[in-house]
Amino acid sequence: MDFTFLEGLDHRLKFLAMAEAIVRRSGRDMELERMFDTQELDSLILATLVYIMEETLAENRECSLADIEQFLGSLLALHKPSFPADRLHSLAEYIVKEVLQNDGQPRYYTLLHPEKGFQQYRVDFLSDPTREEGSTYRTSYQLTDQSYEFLFRTKEVENELRFTMEELKLRELIRRKNYGKAVRQSASLTQMIRQKKRELNQFQDQVKDNILTVDVGDYENLIKSTFDLLTEEYGMMQEIREMLHLAFEHIQEEEKLHNGLDAEMQKAMSEMERIHMNLDMAVSEQRAMILQRHSISDVYARIMKEAFSQKLLNRFDFEEEILKPMETVSDIKANNVFKLLNPLFLPDFKQWLSISAIYQPQAKLKQQEEHLEGILDEQLSEDLDLLRVKQRNTFHIFAVEELLGYSSLHLEGFRLNQWISHLQTIKSFSGHLDYNALFQMLLCLYEAGEVDILSWLDEKPEVAENASGEFDLEYCLYNIQFDHADMFGIGRILINKPDEQVFTYTDKKEADGAFLENRLVISDFLFSVEGADDE
Repeated sequence: MDFTFLEGLDHRLKFLAMAEAIVRRSGRDMELERMFDTQELDSLILATLVYIMEETLAENRECSLADIEQFLGSLLALHKPSFPADRLHSLAEYIVKEVLQNDGQPRYYTLLHPEKGFQQYRVDFLSDPTREEGSTYRTSYQLTDQSYEFLFRTKEVENELRFTMEELKLRELIRRKNYGKAVRQSASLTQMIRQKKRELNQFQDQVKDNILTVDVGDYENLIKSTFDLLTEEYGMMQEIREMLHLAFEHIQEEEKLHNGLDAEMQKAMSEMERIHMNLDMAVSEQRAMILQRHSISDVYARIMKEAFSQKLLNRFDFEEEILKPMETVSDIKANNVFKLLNPLFLPDFKQWLSISAIYQPQAKLKQQEEHLEGILDEQLSEDLDLLRVKQRNTFHIFAVEELLGYSSLHLEGFRLNQWISHLQTIKSFSGHLDYNALFQMLLCLYEAGEVDILSWLDEKPEVAENASGEFDLEYCLYNIQFDHADMFGIGRILINKPDEQVFTYTDKKEADGAFLENRLVISDFLFSVEGADDE
């Protein structure tokens, strides 16, 4: 039998050995163990390992038994205040010396190597280099490479693998022809990339706002890890697209062989088209973020340079540099000092005609000052901005509500031109129909590919109480549910472009004797509707 699938089994067992050494510890101090509930002491032991790692990774810092005792005292005071303070030293010694160092005795674990058979693996958590300080010796605890690998694999590596795991899951779903779940998985992957893009933009805004609040370590970790990961994922996404292409070819062969596709295969074809669209969006987002790396680096370097330039400005103490040296001036040189100071004490005459005015930009004198009606005071301008934002938010809510209501009456699906014709028939709204805002909203919906009501009702994400005027689907759904708890019985609305048909809107206005024509052209999208009971 071929055992190549067991390659790396010994490496997996090493991780298990480290965990077992903590959970199934030997030489237990039962008096201390009984002071804690089940698994509480396990948590404290692992927390101690993380604390030692944090202390020793910092520059020029050590971790002694007294430091560990202080850490445990602070942690237990917060989460288990009933633990007696006089037993903290005993607890620290028990965790470090008895559990992590196994009382100085070697600790072995039997693991299976696929080629070499069963082997003994030594487990060491800590090293304790001792150095002399005067007449005493100081012990500072450090983690071994085994401990670092164990801790990193329980948290740090998980963060790096988040995107990769999503892609692996998507690839396996396609391989198993589970296209329905693969559609949602591909959409989720796109959302994760966009979330990472928002984090990068927030970081860039933070740098521009105040670079002193940005740690250089955070910058290096964010930039390097993010873009190294994205570069690797870009290749993996291309592999998934190739796999999807092969699935397309397989279905086309089925179609030729049977002179058509049954309902199940047609549904699979439709879902694969949506997966392909989501992957195209994800790849384009990744490509844009990889190119954005240089922009963020340039902004950081430029602002950092400006910050250092400000720090290097020469500053001096007026008393030390000017006043005290003047006190030491001899009587002979005092007259020269008075020549400098006397003009400062002369009367301050009104300068009705300053010479600087001659060099000021000149303006034509007018008998009557013009009244500029176009200038608004600052308070009124802000009020108008808030009013425009409120009107735009109200329009978005109304448009989404009408879309859901119209969809509930046309479960067979409909075109964009049909829905806009319906909006134009609403008397209370037809005269105020904002086509620019409407088309921007439609483009956002088309980019998302769907309005998944059921998923939104299940997750119920947090929503900002006041939107900024930009289209926010979750904000609209949040407000609609107060009047329509059942969301019109809609489960999901799919938006796609099945052909090249377009919808054109022309707006003609007269201004200053001239006619202005504003023409808006948008694809005549197809809206496919799924009821809440169809899932």
